Amino acid sequence: MLRLFNVYGPKQSRAYAGVIIEFIRRVSRGEPPVIFGDGEQIRDFVHVNEVVNAIMLALGNDKARGIYNIGSGTATSINELAKILRNAMGRGGLKTHLYATNVG
Repeated sequence: MLRLFNVYGPKQSRAYAGVIIEFIRRVSRGEPPVIFGDGEQIRDFVHVNEVVNAIMLALGNDKARGIYNIGSGTATSINELAKILRNAMGRGGLKTHLYATNVG
């Protein structure tokens, strides 16, 4: 069994896009990224090409058994992700909107 982490890449559907494509969409329009909570949630983002490579390795190995996590191995907070994308898109001065969430 292969357990995929937060996969991103080209041709990603907006319906299933996740945070990366949503941040890119907003920042490209000059809108701030929106984060629910404090932004310190940690995720492991992995590019679809790496996922395909992992799947091909698993399919080609007759001795593979068990559960395999497919990720980058790098922990990235949502705040870090927003900053990386803002800077990469030349919008480093754009602020992020944090929305507190009530639990319970």
